Amino acid sequence: MKMLGRLFVVLLIVLALTQFALPKAAEQGLEQALKTSYPDINTVNVDLEVFPALKLLAGKADKLSIDVENYPIGKLTAETFTAQLSEANLDMAKLLFDKKVHLNAVEKTVSLVLTENMLNQYIESNMGNSILAQPHLSIGDNSIKLQGVITVVGQEINAVVQGSLALDKGQLWFKPNKVVINGMEYAPTIQKRLLSRIGFKIPINNMPLEIQFNKVRQTPGKLLLETKTS
Repeated sequence: MKMLGRLFVVLLIVLALTQFALPKAAEQGLEQALKTSYPDINTVNVDLEVFPALKLLAGKADKLSIDVENYPIGKLTAETFTAQLSEANLDMAKLLFDKKVHLNAVEKTVSLVLTENMLNQYIESNMGNSILAQPHLSIGDNSIKLQGVITVVGQEINAVVQGSLALDKGQLWFKPNKVVINGMEYAPTIQKRLLSRIGFKIPINNMPLEIQFNKVRQTPGKLLLETKTS
């Protein structure tokens, strides 16, 4: 009986240590894998909740939160990436052997913050065949403006394009609806022709889990992309 009692105590100690050590090891592994996959990120914080901890061996977690600063999404950098996951599934083989993060979850709340400055850095080098040169995006509470220069008969003319930002098929689109050139609005036919040559789209990809953002909100100087599934 004494031997069984001692074995029981040892077992309890092992389980207690496992409950503490396994989640910490998984958190550190996820943080390191994210830093390896995205070398430009500034800080990564992973918080994992699981009981019993042995479920982690099967890649299961009760709750998982990820907070990343300076997160790259293709050619664009987001200020922050935040994910709150419930009943999460981790690909432990990829994490352990490839140092890569692949996640899924029953419930997901994910947000991405894009700043005006970061968007302008992207736009300046990715406007493609737009007729608008020297583009600069301004984000207000209820307005989106794209300012720049249009060349007409060798003359550079200041232009202000009003529009909206929308999400569609994993991309963020700037959809122009009015252009003002040197303070003047032109006839609808000319407006339509000009607007067809102005605009841009930004692929929102490179995520550690399969999601599509379905909501975009704006505050002065920032965009917040969100998705929530359950």
